[in-house]
Amino acid sequence: MAGRNGSPRIGVKYGNIIFPLLLFIPHIQPGIQNVRRNAIMPSPSGISGLMPVSDVLTNRSILTMKLSMFSASAMALTLGLLATHPASAQVVTNAAQAESGTYDVEPGHTQVDFSVLHFGFTNYSGVFSNVSGTLNLDTKNPAASKLSVTIPVDSVQTTSSKLDEELKGDQWFDSAKFPKATFESTSVHLTGHNEAVVTGNLTLHGVTKPETLKVRFIGAGVNPMDKKYTTGFEATGTIKRSDFGVKMYVPYVGDDVRLHIAGAFERQG
Repeated sequence: MAGRNGSPRIGVKYGNIIFPLLLFIPHIQPGIQNVRRNAIMPSPSGISGLMPVSDVLTNRSILTMKLSMFSASAMALTLGLLATHPASAQVVTNAAQAESGTYDVEPGHTQVDFSVLHFGFTNYSGVFSNVSGTLNLDTKNPAASKLSVTIPVDSVQTTSSKLDEELKGDQWFDSAKFPKATFESTSVHLTGHNEAVVTGNLTLHGVTKPETLKVRFIGAGVNPMDKKYTTGFEATGTIKRSDFGVKMYVPYVGDDVRLHIAGAFERQG
């Protein structure tokens, strides 16, 4: 990808390696400062005047050489980092190319977001975290894939700490009595190359009901940070909280709960 002047924009695609390139900037600073310091000098007669053209050209030549050295060094560093971090170029976005196997939920990058209509004014959101579970992924036969996840209810978080505590209380989720929500898949139906409908049993607030999620494959490959093979999905769905006995303020606070799930999974072994 090119910049405005047509020069390569190193690091646009590989943003995680652009910072080391900045380490080369000190190599060109002396040339810049030299030109600034000597561009205008007092003449022998004490009258301010321009420095000799030959000196200006010499300084420009030095600066040009240093810039060339910077560009060459930066390019060499870029190629070297790409060679040692090939995973960034090996992420697949076609689900059929992902590796089959047993995966664990990667809790640090898995989020279960929810939103409800709040008194008809706003769609108010919150999130559950610290999710655990497993995914048995079969890319040759997706229908045979299995998903099992557990969500700690007391991980619920919104922008209001007071509301967080209310949601954990017995008028809402009652996390002391029902500390976990679980989802166990019962069927996977492929609807496109990267899309599927996953049906399963959701247990929440002591009630188990079948629910359906629309799932989209995001990508898979070796994580360049921890070197673990990782695959990711996005899922959406809608449930009625009253079906699970969570009826507080219905219908003023919406009964329909919209789910948006970011799921990251690391392959075992």
